[in-house]
Parts: sequence; structure tokens; C-alpha cells
Amino acid sequence: MVRLTSSLVLLALAAAPAVQAGPLALLQRASDGAVRFGLGRVLRLNETQIERLLNRDGNPLEPHPHAFDLTDDNWQTVLGTATYNNPYAAPVGQEDVWVVTVHGNDPASKVFVEAMDEVAAHNSSGAGGTLPANMRTPVIVIGTNNMRELRFIEQGQARPNAATLSQLLSRRDVWETLPVWKGMLAPGGRFEDRLLRFAKLWAKVHTGSAKIPNFVLLALSGFIMNFVVNWFHKDDAKLQADFRARTAKEQAGESEQNESGASSAPKTAVATAVPKRTTRASKRK
Repeated sequence: MVRLTSSLVLLALAAAPAVQAGPLALLQRASDGAVRFGLGRVLRLNETQIERLLNRDGNPLEPHPHAFDLTDDNWQTVLGTATYNNPYAAPVGQEDVWVVTVHGNDPASKVFVEAMDEVAAHNSSGAGGTLPANMRTPVIVIGTNNMRELRFIEQGQARPNAATLSQLLSRRDVWETLPVWKGMLAPGGRFEDRLLRFAKLWAKVHTGSAKIPNFVLLALSGFIMNFVVNWFHKDDAKLQADFRARTAKEQAGESEQNESGASSAPKTAVATAVPKRTTRASKRK
């Protein structure tokens, strides 16, 4: 149970710092406060536990001296110039190779990220080694020809071990045997530009949805699912009524058929035969 003050003055004073904020920011702040209050007062969690539960982005990766972290905002600049924020820098050479690691928060991603970080720390070109610059991932993407040719190494194709990955990535004759991604969405494909538009649109959706409180998304998803389920079952009452009517009609037909069959059966008369008495006279001499 949440108690709200009845004083509008206190409510106005509490909302004064957020006057310049937008409605989503105000709702986000109010919801975070309510959630923190519930976690602290009801579940008796400390601040560290609350921060861990409310951390939407997961544990961020530590900065790496020889690896770039790609985001929705910097990926074009990084892949084009090997810099974070200088789009006018000299472009990356056509012979350079990017190795991108696509990762998540799952345990498999953590193992691959740690292994690829070690590879980048010792063998990347930025560290003075023989391998190209490395990004992060459990799915490893090898990009050549200015990222126009993409090859993929899934986690089932390579062990998450620094030595194994270093040996694999240093053998160009080996990883070049992997098929280059070809298709309508691949670089040079028919719908390449549409994929880029979709990626930008999805980035905006993700950025906007991240500002919406979790409980609002949960309530909205529950409402949508409830609407969908009700829509699928909207004719259940009618179907059940039709089924009951059809069943009753069939039962009535069966009973009428049984009655008519009984009335049309041939009647059999039961008679008791009484033996006829005969008197026999005998003539006596």
C-alpha cells in the first residue's frame, strides 16, 4: 500500500524540481521513487541490492585500451575511421580487418568477451601485435573490404579461449574459408539500405522505450496480451451456446427416433390355450 499526501502544497514542492522535465522523465522519476520505496520498506533491501535490481543496462564493460565499444551513435565513425568522435579522420584502409564481438549479458557472452579482451590486449594491431583491432562479442564478425564482406563465427565454431581465438584470427587462410554473407540484406544486397533504416528506427525505439518505467511496460504488455487473448476467445460464448443447442437437438432427435421405432413394431398376441374336454362313453356289456 502506498500513501499519498493530501497536501497539494507538498505535492507542488515535490514536483518543482521536475517542472522543466518532460512527462516521460517525470513519470520515470516518480515510478523509480515508488519502486525504491517498495523495495526498501516492504522487501527490506539495502541500497546496493536496489541499485542492482534497477540497473537496466546490466554491468557495463570496463574500458579497453585496444578495443572500441560500438554504440548506435558511433559505429559508423568507428568502423570508418577507427576513432570514436572524428568522422573527418583518415579512413580505414581497404586491407584492414575488423573483428567485432556481439555480446549480451548471458554467461556465454561473458566468457567470450573475456577471451576476446585478452586477445585484443596482446595480439591486436593497437597493442603492437599482428592481429587487427578487435571489438566485443559471443558472435564474432570478421569484416573486410571496408566492412563490405562480413563473415560470422558462432560460439559453437570456436572455443572461448584466448589462445585458440588468437590462432584462429591470425590464420587468414583459415577464416577466409568461411562463407561471406550474401543475401538481400547483406552489403551490396537489394535491401541493404532498408536494413540500415530499420536499424536506425530500432535504435530510436530502444532509446525511447528505455525512458519508460519498467512497470508501465509490464502493465502495457499485460493489457495487450489480455486484449489478444480476449480477441481470440471472443466467440467462445456463442460457440458454446451453439454446441449446447446442437447437442440438445441431437438428443431430442434420438429420443423421437426411439419412440417411433417402438410404436411401429408388430404386435404379438399372447393367448392361453385351454384344452378341450371330451367325454368318452364306453359301452359296457
